[in-house]
Amino acid sequence: MTSVVRAEAFERLKIAVRERPLSEDEKGQVQVMLRTDNEKLIAFYPDSKEGLLYNYDYFYPEEATQLDVFQTIGFEMVDLVMGGYSASCVSFGPSAAGKTHTLFGSDQEPGLIHLTTKELFHRIDTNAATHSFNIRFSYWEMNCDMIRDALSDEQSPLHVQRTKHGVEVKGLTQVEITSWEELDELLMQGNIRRIRLTEERNARWHGFVKLHVESYARDAPETKVSCTMTFAHLKGADRVG
Repeated sequence: MTSVVRAEAFERLKIAVRERPLSEDEKGQVQVMLRTDNEKLIAFYPDSKEGLLYNYDYFYPEEATQLDVFQTIGFEMVDLVMGGYSASCVSFGPSAAGKTHTLFGSDQEPGLIHLTTKELFHRIDTNAATHSFNIRFSYWEMNCDMIRDALSDEQSPLHVQRTKHGVEVKGLTQVEITSWEELDELLMQGNIRRIRLTEERNARWHGFVKLHVESYARDAPETKVSCTMTFAHLKGADRVG
């Protein structure tokens, strides 16, 4: 493939912090101010002259765009998958912090999932002459030990099991897709089901979007590479003190 990533370059979890713009109502109630100093994030509490230091890899100030997030995190995930490595992005934070907007975007600005998967299919098309690809898509919700399939109206409980391929959700819908447009339609269907279920139970669950990518060089079909691209949309962590 044209994009090969060295495993040693991704030896640890990477942290990205995005600062959500304040609304007019919130501007008079700011509790924490953020500043950056080299590779440190500094959080200043009201009237405090000393801040708390945090390590981070990427910081996006409030004026950052969806494209800014994609050009670092999204490109890196695509590089990993095209190099044969699995990649995961976990969106974490309290309610109304901007997790949904960052991952799913809006009509005006597509989100990280849309931009990253679109780039993935572009790379796949670019390598189609030398490599063959098979992609399966799945989308589910989870809360404690309960799992619901976001691609099916059948809401029987699903269960996690360990197989020789790793941890899998038994009975989860996996749809083979050949284009980004097919993925986009399935993602929209899953989002609609998630919204309906959230309203019915009056509670949000964690959401997981996963692409399973299998590939092999056309001149060596006996050697297959299997990896995944996963996006986790965690519900608000509101009990943090």
